[in-house]
Amino acid sequence: MTENVVVLGSGYAGAGAVKSIEKQLGDRVDLTWVSDVDHHLVLHEAHRCIRNPRVKEKVAIPVDDIKSP
Repeated sequence: MTENVVVLGSGYAGAGAVKSIEKQLGDRVDLTWVSDVDHHLVLHEAHRCIRNPRVKEKVAIPVDDIKSP
């Protein structure tokens, strides 16, 4: 029987947990990722957006780029 795992949030802990679970457990679990946003914000780089709004794409990483399909 496959275990169900739910990860809440797309912050550093949530994104890191998803990557770790996928790497260590792979297809042995059904992974559900729940977040109120569709991206991970690299918070320590957010100040760069004030100087240059074009870097937004570099500090907001879509969750589809983090998790496996």
